[in-house]
Amino acid sequence: MDEIMKILREIDPYEDFDANTPLFEEGILDSLSLMHLINEIESLYHINIPVEQIVESNFTTITSIYELINTLKE
Repeated sequence: MDEIMKILREIDPYEDFDANTPLFEEGILDSLSLMHLINEIESLYHINIPVEQIVESNFTTITSIYELINTLKE
């Protein structure tokens, strides 16, 4: 989960957030930064996130992103 936090801090170093902060609602993620996040996650974890998994509910919080990564790594 720390790696995801690090990526998000690179995307938006000025916001304060934790694992349960609603990322879209707080303006930390938007469509462009989501694409950047997905690229970083795929590279870091050596996974491919299928297009059908790129939905807001999978990227609502850091916790939900982490759960998606774990599901895809299985």
